Amino acid sequence: MFSAFFAAVTSMVPLETMAPIISEHAQPKYSNNEKHFAYLAPDARGAYNLHVDGKCLTHARRAISQFFWEPDDEHLLYLYDEEGSENAHLFRVNLDGVSEDLTPYSDVHVEFVTMSESKPNQALIRMNLRDSRYLDCYQIDLVSKEVCPASEFVDCRNNVFADDDLLPIVCINYQPNGQKFLEVYEDREWHPIWTLDPDDWYPTVMRLSNGGQKVVLLTATGLSARGVVAIDKKTGACELLFSHPKLDCIGCYFDGFQGLTSSSLQYLLY
Repeated sequence: MFSAFFAAVTSMVPLETMAPIISEHAQPKYSNNEKHFAYLAPDARGAYNLHVDGKCLTHARRAISQFFWEPDDEHLLYLYDEEGSENAHLFRVNLDGVSEDLTPYSDVHVEFVTMSESKPNQALIRMNLRDSRYLDCYQIDLVSKEVCPASEFVDCRNNVFADDDLLPIVCINYQPNGQKFLEVYEDREWHPIWTLDPDDWYPTVMRLSNGGQKVVLLTATGLSARGVVAIDKKTGACELLFSHPKLDCIGCYFDGFQGLTSSSLQYLLY
């Protein structure tokens, strides 16, 4: 059962309004301009497909796993594995339901990383196009489908965070011996700045703050439950922003980009 704690609450949605969404819809998301509402829901055959404003846009045979609004509010990206081979492709669909496979490669698995308003027609993705063993980072043009490498990047690093130019700058590095490191990308190399506990089950980079000098991280390292910390990129100093003695924090929302403090966070706990 989920329970929520908010550092700052501005409004609440009535439960009776949310109940239909909670019961059968997945990943509800408003467009950036808040004019359109998208979600995953089962079609007549029971496969979860992408819906916008009550209209089913896709007709995938298998369930769509994830989707994302583009900055233009007229297109969405979604990940779909047609054959069940764990080789998901990245698709693009407009509000009329016209869909296109942006990564039509054989035996290639794609993961979505992020988009940026400064590059509205591009996205950062990971895929094993160069070598089946490694998920490299690529910038992909959403119109031409052209891809170019974004950095020297291999599979042991996960949870990539990119800057506004869609260049990877922070990640979690998982070592074969179980060690985990928070790393930053500088001078064309990855540098560890903070060591995580081996049993930290899913550390997640959330954002940068204080002019890019601190990395905000969801982590259980050094805590009794998963909380929110800020790691200084230069010194590795750890500042605790929020933790609960018994409940794991599974997400947080941010107000403003500078001077991050615990009062500028909203938390979701379970």
